[in-house]
Amino acid sequence: MTSSELYEDNSAAAPPAPVVSNASEAETIRRVLSILKDQENKRLQNGFNKINFTLGVLNTIVIAYMLGAHPEHFWLLFLVEVSILVPMKMYQDYTSKPLCNILYYLDYCWIMNFLIIVALYSLLFYGKYIDPYVRQQIYMATLGVGCGSILGATAVLPFAATVFHDNKIMTSLFVHIVPPCLLYTFMWHSDEIVEAWPTVFHLKHTDIDFYPSDQFGPFFLPTQGLGTVSGNAMNLYYLWWACYYIWMVVNGLELTRTRRDANGKITKSPKYDTVYYGMVKDGFPLAAGKLWGRKKEVSKKMMMDGTYDYRDLTLYMSCHAVMIFVATNFIAYGCMRSKAIHATFIWILVIICVYRGSSRYTYWATSSSSKSIEKQYKELLKGSKFSKEE
Repeated sequence: MTSSELYEDNSAAAPPAPVVSNASEAETIRRVLSILKDQENKRLQNGFNKINFTLGVLNTIVIAYMLGAHPEHFWLLFLVEVSILVPMKMYQDYTSKPLCNILYYLDYCWIMNFLIIVALYSLLFYGKYIDPYVRQQIYMATLGVGCGSILGATAVLPFAATVFHDNKIMTSLFVHIVPPCLLYTFMWHSDEIVEAWPTVFHLKHTDIDFYPSDQFGPFFLPTQGLGTVSGNAMNLYYLWWACYYIWMVVNGLELTRTRRDANGKITKSPKYDTVYYGMVKDGFPLAAGKLWGRKKEVSKKMMMDGTYDYRDLTLYMSCHAVMIFVATNFIAYGCMRSKAIHATFIWILVIICVYRGSSRYTYWATSSSSKSIEKQYKELLKGSKFSKEE
C-alpha cells in the first residue's frame, strides 16, 4: 500500500456533493465544519500529534524491555521517568481550565506514589544511614500498597488507558501500572537488585509476615498489626483516610461549590476540582440519593452546583475504604505468595488498559465528530431519521 493510498479519503466512493440551494443551508454547512474544526483543535491542544504518539509508544516499549531484560535497574527507570512526567502533568493540571485539577494529587494513589518516590530517593542518596528496621517497615508498607491498592485501582479506574499521545493520561497510567511492576522486581528479582545496588537495597524477604500473627487474618483495628505487610499498608491508609475526610469536611467540599443569590444568579463559581467532585459530576448523588430517599431533582441540582450532603461523602469514603481493604488484604496477598499470580495480575492490567485505549481511539476515529454534530443540532434532529429516539 502506497502512502497516498494509506491517507486517501475514499472520495471516489463518496456520494455526490449536495447542492446548496440557499444561504441557510450554506450557514448550516459552515457551522458543521466549524464544529469539526473545533474537534480537531481540541485534540491538537491535548497533544494528538505524531511526535507525542511516537514517544508514547516508544516509552512503553522501553518500560516493557527494562522490566523483562533488566529488572535490577527497573526501579531507576521508574524514578527517572516519574521525576519528569509527574511535574509536567502537575503543571498541566494546575493550569487547566475551567477548573484547576491540582487537588487531585491529594488522592490516595498519588500520595502513595509520592511516598514511594521519596523512599527511593532516600535509599539512593542516604541508604547507608537508614536503619535496617526502618527499611523493612517501609518495604512491607510498599508491598501492601503497590501490589494491593494501586494494582486494584488500575483495574477499576477508567482513565488508566494506553492513550499514547496524551501525557496527562499516560502519566496517570504510569503511576498506577508501573508500581505493581516495580514491586514485581523487588519480590521476584531481589537477588539481582541487591547484587547490582548493594548500598541502596537490602530486600530481605525472611521474617516478613503478611497478616498479624495474633489477629484473625486481615481483621484488625487501626494502630494494630504494625510490623506486617497488611498492618503497615492499612494503617498508612487509615492515616490518609482520616486526614482526607477531615480536609474534605472542613474545606474540600466548599471549594467546588457554586454559590447563587436569592434569584438563582451565580455569584461565585468554583475554581478547583477534586476526585470526589468528579464523582459528583458523573452522577454519584443520584445513586447515593436513592439510599437516603432524596428527590432526584435535588440530586441533579447538587451535581450542577457542587452542593453537598455529608452522607454522600461518608458513603463514598466508606466504599473507598472497603475497596482498599479488599485490594490490600487479598490481591496483595496473592502477589506476595506466588510469582505466577503476580505476573497474571500485571498481564490482566495490561490487557484492560490497552482495551480502554483502543476504545478511545476507535471512538475518536469513528464516532466523536458525528456525536458533536448531533449534540449541537439536538433540537433540529428530533423527529428526523437521524434521531436516536426513533
